[in-house]
Amino acid sequence: MRVALSLGVGVCLLGGCLGPLEVKEGGSGGGGGQGGAGGQGGDTCAVEFCHTAAIEGTCGPKVCPSVGWNLRFGDAANQGVSAIAVDTTAPNERIYITGRYRGTMTFGPQVVSEGGLGMDDAYLASVDGDGFGTMILNVGMSDLQDPALGYVPRVGLGVSAEGSFVYVVGSHRANEPVEPEINLDGFVRRFDPSSLQPVEWTRTFGGAGPDKAVAVAPVGSYAFVAGTLGTVPGYATEASFTCDNTVAHEVPAGEEHMVLAQYDDAGQCPWIRAFSGGTHRPTAATSNPVGDAYVTGSYVGLLVGQDGNSLPTANDDAAFVMKVDITGNVVWSVAFGGLSAGNRAVPRAITLVDGDLRVTGSMSGTVDFGTGPIVASTESTFVLALDESGTTRWVTRIGEAEGIAGMSRGTGVARAAYDGILVAIDGTASDGGDAGQGAFVANLDDAGRLRSLDFLGMGGDPAGRSLLLGSGSSAPYLAAAWSAKLRFEPAEANPAGLDVILGKFAP
Repeated sequence: MRVALSLGVGVCLLGGCLGPLEVKEGGSGGGGGQGGAGGQGGDTCAVEFCHTAAIEGTCGPKVCPSVGWNLRFGDAANQGVSAIAVDTTAPNERIYITGRYRGTMTFGPQVVSEGGLGMDDAYLASVDGDGFGTMILNVGMSDLQDPALGYVPRVGLGVSAEGSFVYVVGSHRANEPVEPEINLDGFVRRFDPSSLQPVEWTRTFGGAGPDKAVAVAPVGSYAFVAGTLGTVPGYATEASFTCDNTVAHEVPAGEEHMVLAQYDDAGQCPWIRAFSGGTHRPTAATSNPVGDAYVTGSYVGLLVGQDGNSLPTANDDAAFVMKVDITGNVVWSVAFGGLSAGNRAVPRAITLVDGDLRVTGSMSGTVDFGTGPIVASTESTFVLALDESGTTRWVTRIGEAEGIAGMSRGTGVARAAYDGILVAIDGTASDGGDAGQGAFVANLDDAGRLRSLDFLGMGGDPAGRSLLLGSGSSAPYLAAAWSAKLRFEPAEANPAGLDVILGKFAP
C-alpha cells in the first residue's frame, strides 16, 4: 500500500524548496514556501518526500529507504513499545523489544498474560533479522530461582542484548495492591531467553517514591543502567540500592534525581553514582566497544555530580549528554537550552555512528547547540552530532519549514543501510486537526543535511504510541506502537488498537 501525497505548485526538486506538508486522512496534502535550517539536501538532490505518486525515487534508494519485511502483533487491550535493541553478535541478528501490555499479548504463536488484574505488565519479545523465530516472555515471571518481580503495574522501559544475555529495566509496584498509594521501584533483570529458567538474576532499587530504571546499555561484560529516584509529594525521600553493599541517597521534596549504575555478570554493582540539584529525566543510553557509556536526557534546575561538578542552571528543560567511563567517572558533560522559559530541548534517543554520537529529540524557542542559535516557533525535531570529546559537529532542525506541519519530536535514530542516519519522527497536529500528524522517517547524510522525508502513515490516537529505530549490522530496524495502518503494511493488516509493529529497512 502506498500513500499518495499531492505536492503543491512551486515545489522544485533540485532547488531545495519544499514547504510544510499538510497530511490529510487518505494521503492528500500540499506544500509551498521556503526550506529552513537543515532542510537542504546534498549536491545532487533536493529534499525529497519519499514514496509518493508525484516524485517516486528521484534521488535513488539511498535517500528513500523502504521497509522490507514487517510484522504487526497485538490484542484489543493495547500494547506499548518503550525500547528496541539489536544483538548483532547473534546468528542472523536478533531484535529485542520491551514495553507494556494489559490482559494478554499475542506474539506469533505465543501468548503471555498479566494475571487478570487489568493493569500494565512488562514483556520481553524478539524476532530474528528475517522476521522469524518469535519469542515473548513476561518480564515479571517467576521461576525456580527467582520470585515474581513485585506487583503490577510493571513496565519495561529499556532493553539491551549481547550474546546470549538480555537486560530489561523498568519499574514495578513495590507495595501490596491493597494499599491506596502506589510505590514504584526500579528494576534490572537479566535473562537468558534460550534457557528453561530464563531469569538469570534480578536487582531492584528505590524508596517510598516513584523510582524507575529507564535505559540500559551493554559495556563489555557489564550493563550500564540509568534511572531516576523520585519523592513522596511534600517529603524528602530516601532510596537505597543493595548490591555487594547498600548505598542510600536522599532526594529533597519536589526533586527527581538521576542515578547511574554498573552491574556485572553476577548482578553486583561495582559503582553507583547519584546526582542532585533539580529534576532530572534521563531518556536513553548507549556504549562504545572500549567500555564507556553515554547517557542523554533533560533536566530543570541543576545537575550536580558526586564530584561537585555541575551543569548550568536550567530554568526550563535543558538537554544534556554525558560520557561515563567504565569506573563510573564522568569524562565530560554538555548541556543545551533551558536558560529561559520556552527555550527547551528534550532528547529521546542516542546512538553511536562511526565513533560519533547522534542524538535526537525535540526543541522549541531558541536553543544554541554549539553552532549558533536555532529557532523553532513550534516544537520541532532536532538531530545533533557530537564527537568523542563532546564537541558539536553539526545540528539539524526538522519542522514546518522542512515539511511537517504542526509539532514534531525525534523519537529514534539509527545508522542508515548505506551512509548517514535515519531519524524517526512523531508528528502531532498543533491545532487538533490532521495537519502533520503521523509517523515520518528522515534520512540525513553524514554532514547532517536532510535528504528525504518519508511519510509512513497517519497517527491515530497519540496516547501511548511510539516510533523507535535500532541499528543492525547491515540495515536499521523499526519498532512501533501504532493504532493506524502504516504505508508499508499489507492490505490485510487490521489494527485492533495500539499494536506492536516491527520491520526491517531494505538494504
